[in-house]
Amino acid sequence: MEALDPVRRYVTIGEQPSTWGYSRRRLYAHDALFRENSDVYEVLHEFDFVYTEDKRLFFFLAIFGEEYGIDMSDPDPASCFDFREQQNGGSPSTLRRASNGLILRTGVCIKGITRTPTRGVG
Repeated sequence: MEALDPVRRYVTIGEQPSTWGYSRRRLYAHDALFRENSDVYEVLHEFDFVYTEDKRLFFFLAIFGEEYGIDMSDPDPASCFDFREQQNGGSPSTLRRASNGLILRTGVCIKGITRTPTRGVG
């Protein structure tokens, strides 16, 4: 995949730029609880790889509600902000959780999530 050549060179030989930008934002409170049917759970972390029609590969990672995003084909974090704007500000993780779907509107997602069941919450 040619689109990943810049990040490969950056990681293996330290080619310019000197830093690879990322985006960061708060999605939900670190102690937020979610409900699915009768189950209540806490999300410890979740991640998505999103491959878009214009051949960009994004990686989004949320840890206790704090989301980090990186464009694997471009060191400029502006592309992550642009992608989220196309999603009306939504996150791949929360869009998919809300719709229970497997495909994001502008890309295919591979998702991982760790849930911790919460007892005694009604």
